[in-house]
Amino acid sequence: MNALYRILSVIVLVCVAGAVYMLVQPGASAPSAPTRPIDVRAELAGAMVAPDQSTYDDAGLAEVKYFAFYYSAGWCGPCRQFTPQLVAWYKHTKPLFPQMEIIFVSNDKDAEAMAGYMAADAMPWPALRYDAIRTKPDILAYEGRGIPCLVLVDEQGTILADTNVGGKYVGPASVVDAMNELAKAHIAEHAGP
Repeated sequence: MNALYRILSVIVLVCVAGAVYMLVQPGASAPSAPTRPIDVRAELAGAMVAPDQSTYDDAGLAEVKYFAFYYSAGWCGPCRQFTPQLVAWYKHTKPLFPQMEIIFVSNDKDAEAMAGYMAADAMPWPALRYDAIRTKPDILAYEGRGIPCLVLVDEQGTILADTNVGGKYVGPASVVDAMNELAKAHIAEHAGP
């Protein structure tokens, strides 16, 4: 192969009944979560930006018990279809369930594309700073074979729900269902008499 060109990955669009559901990177391994417990807060400390791209105040994670890592990109059609649904879920649920936080992990080509995607889709949650993404192998280990990918973990990094199940991409809706169950349990537990 010519030294000027290198294939980084092959992307396949999967269409069912005319709707695009995911992008797949053939040959990519199934997600391999960190093999040891991790302190998710410590892993994210100092490495995030707020939705407006300003430095994120890590104190915002003090009460968070559940983290949903959202691997996505502005160039990804299925991501652009799913993100507005996730934004609506977040805006409705986050005030009722502050112990949950979504963290965007960009697959965009650069920080400018990431910021543009976050602004265009009005993402209200923080993101892993673009220049910090590749320095966080434990966070990247959760990413599956396709995007959009949503992975719900507890504060020790244990996977509670994943877009990939048994090496198969099942989509992010099942993770949102799990997040809804956690939110319902939290709300019921904290409801007045």
